[in-house]
Amino acid sequence: MREKTITICRNSAPYEMDEKNTGNNFMLWKLTDKEFEKLWKLNIWEKLGEVCNLNVGRFNDVEFTGENLYRARDFLMKESLKHDTPEIRKLRDFFENGILRKSGVSFSF
Repeated sequence: MREKTITICRNSAPYEMDEKNTGNNFMLWKLTDKEFEKLWKLNIWEKLGEVCNLNVGRFNDVEFTGENLYRARDFLMKESLKHDTPEIRKLRDFFENGILRKSGVSFSF
């Protein structure tokens, strides 16, 4: 099964996620199957894709940049009020850090 990761790059330059470039990561979250499925059942991935007009799915690589960082963060702030789970809070923190670092947040599922 493919590893599921969420990363924030140290800078805003585009990058390829591979073994040579892992030092370019500021934050890396290797989601367990349980964490991924919990967010899947709460419909977070689909709703996040709708809010940002991106295809976030079970087997996709997606990068959030620019305004989508703010849209995703705002959506996750609202969702954390409905479903206060550690996974949603952690995901929201990734987008907060992406905004602060002026970098992208990448999903590789």
